[in-house]
Amino acid sequence: MSEEVTPHPAVAALDVFVSNGQGRTVRGLVSCEALETHFGAGPSPDSWLVAYRANESVIDAMIRHKANLHPHLSVVVVVANDFVSG
Repeated sequence: MSEEVTPHPAVAALDVFVSNGQGRTVRGLVSCEALETHFGAGPSPDSWLVAYRANESVIDAMIRHKANLHPHLSVVVVVANDFVSG
């Protein structure tokens, strides 16, 4: 479960802090595009937060996955394409 979630002031994204399960906290930016396209959010930050909370386990899992693939990154950005099956 995320430790902290807030709208990011500089970009259309939620600023999320999650545990990677290995004792490290990972910062993730979840794009509004991902929230609107794949998780039913509307255009407002309040709607992004509702969509994030309803799908937190899936979104946090993607943040952890990307953090494990790229452990050198200080911020993991999650976008709509991350949730497209290939």
